[in-house]
Amino acid sequence: MSMTPPILGRRLLLAAAAIGALPTRIAGAAEGFPQKPIRVLIPHPPGGITDVAARLAGGFVQGRLGQPCVMENRTGAAGSIAANVVARAAPDGHTLLMGTGATHGTTPSTFTGLPYDPVTDFEPIVMVASSPLVVVVRSDSPARDFPALLNLARSRQPPLTFGSTGTGGAVHLAVEMFKVASGVPLTHVPYRGSAPALNDLLAGQIDFMFDNVSSAMPLVGDGKLRALAVTSEGPSDLAPGLPAVSASGVPGYTASSWVALFAPRGTPVPVLTAINGAVNAGLRSEDGRAAFRRIGLEPGGGTPEALRAIVALVPDEWLTDESSALSPAERRAEYVRFLATRVAASTETFVQEAQNARHAAI
Repeated sequence: MSMTPPILGRRLLLAAAAIGALPTRIAGAAEGFPQKPIRVLIPHPPGGITDVAARLAGGFVQGRLGQPCVMENRTGAAGSIAANVVARAAPDGHTLLMGTGATHGTTPSTFTGLPYDPVTDFEPIVMVASSPLVVVVRSDSPARDFPALLNLARSRQPPLTFGSTGTGGAVHLAVEMFKVASGVPLTHVPYRGSAPALNDLLAGQIDFMFDNVSSAMPLVGDGKLRALAVTSEGPSDLAPGLPAVSASGVPGYTASSWVALFAPRGTPVPVLTAINGAVNAGLRSEDGRAAFRRIGLEPGGGTPEALRAIVALVPDEWLTDESSALSPAERRAEYVRFLATRVAASTETFVQEAQNARHAAI
């Protein structure tokens, strides 16, 4: 899932650089690597969570492999511009992508004609961090807890409205998955990012949101919003005291956003191992873990193989009964068709309702 919260402060950006000054080059690093500065492409603007997470991870790599990590924010086309640049780069480890659940999940699944494949055109390196979404309503909402929101959604006509950060984005698809799992009817209202959606939630223009912890919880702390649940498998330290959606009436439901490092396909294994080791070492440090949690992210880590499994994952509950006999490639194709159908249906409903509202106002 992509992460595009409000711009973060200069102090955190300086913290990213400071943590990068960790000592010692990793023993056993790839011979002769790196030979020059490492370029990291970031598919979101400077100052957001994806950007700061990339700078933290780059600090780990720079501090332990001995070459600068140069950050390049290449935005646009739901992250696909940055992803395509890296997919076509030389496979030598000197050009990396700070990928997200958008570049390697929702964008390839909902937009046709992309010039890259998230599974075959990249070498996964390491999961950097992740975050659940938090379900929020206005502080004066009649939904005092998540089961109450479910009951309200099942009984309300017309259906409750939810805001997202954009049609086909990770937040939109997380709620589409929730609609499938819960069976409740909901009306999607897309926005250009989290901030305008939250503003309309506060103004009473929409009924609820699934949003990133970092952007929603400050408004909860100010008493303007009420948090009802998180979308992690269980309670999350990032949103203390909140139950999981899966324990509050929708068994098995989870959704999260994540950021991870990728290299072009064909990058040598020793190079991938060196970068993976540098990031994992930083993520194991107390300072490194604390820096990620300060921006609302749970530190990641792990092997390239574990990240590859996440990128290739197709949730079984989203597939038809007949798909169990399909090959992995065929199952992914069916998953893409499923998501495209959900997005198209949601968009068509939104457009029709907007047209009806305009006609009613005339």
